[in-house]
Amino acid sequence: MAPKRSRSATAEAAAEAEKPLTRKPPVAKADAPASAADGSCPNQDLIDVFESLLVYESKDGNKWAGVAYRKVVNVLRGLKTKVTSGKDIAHLDGVGDASVKKTTEFLTTGTIKKLDELKALHGALPVGMVSPSKSGGATTGKAAKAIAAEAGASPPTKAQLKAIKDAAETYESQSLQSLKDLCKLNKQVMSGTKSELVQRCAEGKVLGQTPICPFCGGGKLRYEIKTGMYRCPGYTDDDSYKPCVFLSGTVVRTAWLEGA
Repeated sequence: MAPKRSRSATAEAAAEAEKPLTRKPPVAKADAPASAADGSCPNQDLIDVFESLLVYESKDGNKWAGVAYRKVVNVLRGLKTKVTSGKDIAHLDGVGDASVKKTTEFLTTGTIKKLDELKALHGALPVGMVSPSKSGGATTGKAAKAIAAEAGASPPTKAQLKAIKDAAETYESQSLQSLKDLCKLNKQVMSGTKSELVQRCAEGKVLGQTPICPFCGGGKLRYEIKTGMYRCPGYTDDDSYKPCVFLSGTVVRTAWLEGA
């Protein structure tokens, strides 16, 4: 179980999250650090750290902390110069005192105690997982395709799409209960209309079973056939909904079973 957060910690996170994400004009400095010469993001190391905090806190259901870290990530992405201390971003709207302290801690020690604790509690993040701050909730359109391409997702080939269509035509002749039994055998979602179950079984037959979410360990991954991305909708445990932010294009499927 995730450790309980103190009221002060929750209030602090909520206070940060409430701050608007409009930036004040930066304070001019004669010794301001130069921007990255190659045009790359000069603060990617900090972004990676706060994105990891965002993902872990989201897994724990800490809404306000997640919102606060998302704002910090967006602020860091918009900066053209290298941050060398928490003081460099303290004057920017959307950045709270706790995030300023974490920035200084990371730049001074190379790590953040809170992040180390979360890693020890939950384990490492799955390889290829896309940060929710980057995905922005996009599931269709150009934004989703761009995210999928960056994540290394592989949508079905023309041959696979034809095979899925052929398999769907075969499954159409089966009863609703037979399709549900087949989904159960392959540990897939059993709910939905017959057409949804037919499509699910057809995709599974050609591409393989979609696994349980490797991040939350309880959600059944949803597959977006147009982009090749996998998303976890979360799951219900003891009548309590557990949200999940897992999104990836590099999920390993296992062989589909047809049963007797």
